[in-house]
Amino acid sequence: MPVPRIETLETLLLVDHHCHGLVRRELDRMEFERIMTEADHPGLPGASFFDSQLGFALRRYCAPVLDLPVHAQPDDYLARRAELGADEVMARMLRAAGIVDFCVDTGFAPERLTSSTELAAAAGGRGNDVVRLEPLAEQVALDIVTGQVGVAHFPDLVRARLAARAAARGPASSGSASSGSASAGSSGDRAGGAGNVDVVGVKSVAAYRVGLELPAERPTDRVVIAAVRSWVGRLRAGAPIRLADPVLHSFLIWSAADLALPIQIHTGFGDTDLHLSRANPLLLTDLLRALAPTGSAVLLLHCYPFQREAGYLAQVFPHVYVDVGLATHNVGRASSSVLAEALELAPFGKLLFSTDAFALAELYLLGARLFRRALGVFLAEGIADGDWTVADADRVALMVGADNARRVYNLAEKPVAGAEAEAAAAEAAVEKPRAAARARGRATSATTKPRGTAKSSTAKAAAAKAAVVKPAVVEPTPEEADEEKATGAKAAAAKRPAGAAGGRTSAKRAPAKKPGPAKPATGKPPARRSSAPEQQPARGESRGDPPQEEPAAKPRPARPARAKPPRTG
Repeated sequence: MPVPRIETLETLLLVDHHCHGLVRRELDRMEFERIMTEADHPGLPGASFFDSQLGFALRRYCAPVLDLPVHAQPDDYLARRAELGADEVMARMLRAAGIVDFCVDTGFAPERLTSSTELAAAAGGRGNDVVRLEPLAEQVALDIVTGQVGVAHFPDLVRARLAARAAARGPASSGSASSGSASAGSSGDRAGGAGNVDVVGVKSVAAYRVGLELPAERPTDRVVIAAVRSWVGRLRAGAPIRLADPVLHSFLIWSAADLALPIQIHTGFGDTDLHLSRANPLLLTDLLRALAPTGSAVLLLHCYPFQREAGYLAQVFPHVYVDVGLATHNVGRASSSVLAEALELAPFGKLLFSTDAFALAELYLLGARLFRRALGVFLAEGIADGDWTVADADRVALMVGADNARRVYNLAEKPVAGAEAEAAAAEAAVEKPRAAARARGRATSATTKPRGTAKSSTAKAAAAKAAVVKPAVVEPTPEEADEEKATGAKAAAAKRPAGAAGGRTSAKRAPAKKPGPAKPATGKPPARRSSAPEQQPARGESRGDPPQEEPAAKPRPARPARAKPPRTG
């Protein structure tokens, strides 16, 4: 399948509504491969995760960003990555991804990861926090075990601490499905940035702990306290501090709904700590029906392989939204099919973009590139077959890539003030050597000699003139360019009146480009997770046991993990 180019989609500044922090230390090949996927091992002897859809996509799209030829060999790629250093790789990948807003789940941290503020600074965009519900409740349980509070205080303490975290969210909330688009005034009042991080929603990882068949009826405080008393008894007997009770997971979701917070719920695909059959979003049907009157948006994350079921839920419930984030980079070139299946029933206004990137900066770039490609294929085929117009396709691209998330989370429309010039300077400094390296790589088909990135006075001058930075685009190979011409011809033919011959289509699609050095972008700036000492958390949900920060929690020392932590949900 060729890669059609739709101009709006190519230059669209994305809103990543669910993602995680990044590792800022050097990784050897075993560690890198262990983090690449949801597996808890780096691959079988003689096999490699580089030999997968994800691995091939990484070599294709990420290698040129590090000044290497497309499809550079894994060892060459990792050597170049180490030469540049984690911070430089992070900055290049984030800016090339074209993401301007990050909604970061900070509830899973087996070692120190970048915060939402650090991600935003590296990308020239804006960071927002998503509060993990389970660690918040686990901290209250720890306070009970240590004698600081009584069991009967659990419901009120959870509600109070959640409300305190939500207070950083600003005065206006558009988590309600009925609230519509945020006004420019309210959105502008909430513009965040370094040192001013908004809390824009919450997340539940009940799928990893007990599955998604949760009680639909709101639990009373009496029922909640009885469940907590049983849980605390197990904790005092030596059990790890890990919430796994359907009643309490339901209580946490209802508590968030009472605050009109958007509620993210992990569904579908995850690591080995998860039972996939219990992560089908259809199991949430009764709870979703009960939550509907609250108006709080419920966002079904990832969904794979249940993207069709999730699309159905998004169609029939006004407050339900979906994404296919984690699946996008894992299935590689099959992402077009996954996204198309989600959109068989889901309204275009109900699908959001996310990367679910964790630890590796490459996953941000892959999530963005494969999303653009998948949605581009879907929309271009519809144009070619006459199912919608170019204007319709442009509007859908804007909705899915950014506007749906801005409406649900009440995000400001414009990037944080002052980021435009900084982003332009960094992009200009990175893109010039990158483009030259790609040109040499195509001419010689040999590995390019590694080069550093110079931040010269020329880049500073560019910053003074530029208003925004467009996401960097990896140039197509000659074969892809030929395929794109054929796709363009097909779309043009579909738009000609009957009996017309020749002529040009009026589609607003960018023409197929011949391979060559890429021009520096000068547009708008692109813009898991812990447990008790007895048990380390798993990556998926488990992207998230005790939080990195809780108001009433006594700080516990971070536990650096030199290998992927065991799956403990």
